[in-house]
Amino acid sequence: MSALTQGNTAGDWLKDEFGAPNHCREAATLASGQDLASGAVVALGAGSTYSAFIHDDGTYGTAAGVLVDAVDASGGAADCVVLVRGPATIKKSALAWHADNDAAEIVIGLASLKALGIIAREGV
Repeated sequence: MSALTQGNTAGDWLKDEFGAPNHCREAATLASGQDLASGAVVALGAGSTYSAFIHDDGTYGTAAGVLVDAVDASGGAADCVVLVRGPATIKKSALAWHADNDAAEIVIGLASLKALGIIAREGV
């Protein structure tokens, strides 16, 4: 019998979301060709679609939010919900980053989120 594993959920990384219900979230579209986990840091790309945040890529240079639920858009663009503004507190160690992001780029991404009122903390 094979073991089942559960991926990241919003409860793993989203610790506090203040304000009116869903004030911090927006319905959005995840660009085609991506399969991202809940907690993936995303950037706003061409055509108002979201893509994985990659700082050294000129198109996706600023983190614009965090994907609330896992979304598989590998077969075409897919609907998603993105945490796009605060006030919100998130768990830094539970975020999902693109494999091409190094430590310095992650710092830049966290600063972009902070500017949106999305504050990353350790140990929350």
